[in-house]
Amino acid sequence: MFWDMHGSDSMSVLTGCVDDTSKLEVKGHIYVEEKPAHYEITDGLPQYEGYPDRGTR
Repeated sequence: MFWDMHGSDSMSVLTGCVDDTSKLEVKGHIYVEEKPAHYEITDGLPQYEGYPDRGTR
């Protein structure tokens, strides 16, 4: 599954649709306001309450 956001020069692809994800790099965490309170994100990457306007480049 993929989608293109209006006004953006990039396209998003669900990683479950990719056979080899070994070269993908995590850029940040989206929708963290919906995570359970007991789940901590401690990797130091940016965290966004929703989807950031300019993506997670």
